[in-house]
Amino acid sequence: MGLCRKELLVTKGQLARWKGNIQIFVALGMEVILLIEYLWGCTDFGIRYGTKITPCVLIFLFQSGSIGVNLPKVMIYLGFVVLLSDVPFMDEATPYVMARSRRGAWWRGECIYIWMASFLYMAFITIVSILLVLPTVTWNGLWGSTIVEAVKSSGAAIGLRVEASIVQVFYPSATLWLTFLAGWLSMSLLGHMAYAINLLINKKVAGIAVMVFFILLDPIIGWLGVGSANHWMHPLSPVSWSSMEYWKLVSSQAPLETGYVFRMYGVLIVLCVIVIAIAARRKQIEVDALQ
Repeated sequence: MGLCRKELLVTKGQLARWKGNIQIFVALGMEVILLIEYLWGCTDFGIRYGTKITPCVLIFLFQSGSIGVNLPKVMIYLGFVVLLSDVPFMDEATPYVMARSRRGAWWRGECIYIWMASFLYMAFITIVSILLVLPTVTWNGLWGSTIVEAVKSSGAAIGLRVEASIVQVFYPSATLWLTFLAGWLSMSLLGHMAYAINLLINKKVAGIAVMVFFILLDPIIGWLGVGSANHWMHPLSPVSWSSMEYWKLVSSQAPLETGYVFRMYGVLIVLCVIVIAIAARRKQIEVDALQ
């Protein structure tokens, strides 16, 4: 722990900035409103017809949509972009922080912050989703009759897309943890990519543009990548990897090997960290320039 003390102090300082950051609270508030819109149909259906639902509904929020369809996954990721829109996280105190902790500890602390921000954001989305379905929730470990009816009606009963193959293959708790892990890794990757690009180009808008590009690429691939002939598209989109319906673990006809998904997240994050380390050490960083 002593070896990481300076890095953790940098991370703690960045988390402390959340208290007075209206942008973050607005982003989280908008996500709550969007989640209510997407999930209230489940609760309303359960109240009206006396059906029950699992609390593990995160999987349905992370299913990839297509152009022109409600896209809860896209909106969740765009909320994360707002959360990390100012990477590298610099203000008038940054030069003093770097002088006190040294440049290496500074960039490593920022990387730890990206991991923690991604985790906390995913935890927030998960907890809110559970709270929204709580009035009709069942704790028996199964999907519940609300999801069964949704599968029969192709999601029309609750106004939310439900992938039948996932419901048939997995227990709800397994989808919760796998989706949480994949979502956490994908957001961490986006954050590290933005950090690396912004350090190299010295403009924050570049990192934001890259994050938004990959997020919007997800529904485009969901639209164009239908059919085995177009499966080559899916490995190009890191955001698409967090949707379990694309994993061969769910269906042998799916485009992505599950091992590929988690290996590539790890490899790409490591590559981004290497770029960040090189860029942070070699580049003269000025706070005013990173606007």
